[in-house]
Amino acid sequence: SGMGFAMLSAPIVTLFAPGLIPVMLLVLMIPLNAYVGWRERAAIDWRGVKLISIGRFAGTFLGLWILLVVNQHQLSLLIGWSTLIAAVVALLSPSFDLGRAGLGLVGLITGEDLSDVVLVGHSYAGLVISSAANRIPERVAHLVYLDAMVPEDGESAIDVQPMTQHLIELAETSGSGWRVPPMPERPAPFGLFGVTDPADVAWLRGMLSDQPVRCLRQPVRLDNPAVNAIPRTHIHNVGAVPAGITRRPVAPIQPNGTPAQVWELPTGHDCMITMPAELSELLLKLA
Repeated sequence: SGMGFAMLSAPIVTLFAPGLIPVMLLVLMIPLNAYVGWRERAAIDWRGVKLISIGRFAGTFLGLWILLVVNQHQLSLLIGWSTLIAAVVALLSPSFDLGRAGLGLVGLITGEDLSDVVLVGHSYAGLVISSAANRIPERVAHLVYLDAMVPEDGESAIDVQPMTQHLIELAETSGSGWRVPPMPERPAPFGLFGVTDPADVAWLRGMLSDQPVRCLRQPVRLDNPAVNAIPRTHIHNVGAVPAGITRRPVAPIQPNGTPAQVWELPTGHDCMITMPAELSELLLKLA
């Protein structure tokens, strides 16, 4: 909302009174930020807010000191080099983790002011939708675990799918040390995540990317009692399963006290490629 406000108002104000930029925008942003903060207070990461506030407080005085001791040319060079270094660090840093993925999903839902949302998590994304639902359970109507990892509070991908540890160890002893490459293609009927058609395999291979180790190690927090009230559906792909891949049995009673709902598709892991029509039909039943 803040970015949109600035993009719309800044050009208009600049046409009539350039001198009011940026002070007037900053002042007008105060009530807007206060409104958004109040509206989304239940989803605010207060620990992150504390860290950001500390950094900004210290950064304000550091910035004032820099303005006092450097001239305009030196300031321009400093800003340019700082921006370049920050961009390089952002590209090289293995900072992406489960928490950020969950917050991204939460941001999308709250930013669009969505409610009665059906979250579908495939494979590792079962952890992501669980994390998001824990933050905004009042906006989630249903959780669908599509051949997915289903965590308990405090569990990571390693706990849910033990073979993940082996993949992490391979990543740490080769390459960058923090990126887990996609699993290799295997002979039929396993293929590439259950996909065996050559054209589909070629398309899928171009879509795959490495997975940060940190995502697989970070535990999911499910400490909001309200998340247990959200209905769940499990869709299991019961085609050929490679050795080492395990699936936890689904408890007969869901956390909300209703009988478990488990559906099956006779295909491999990436059913959205191998059985898209059948999967769509199942998902539409929950819409």
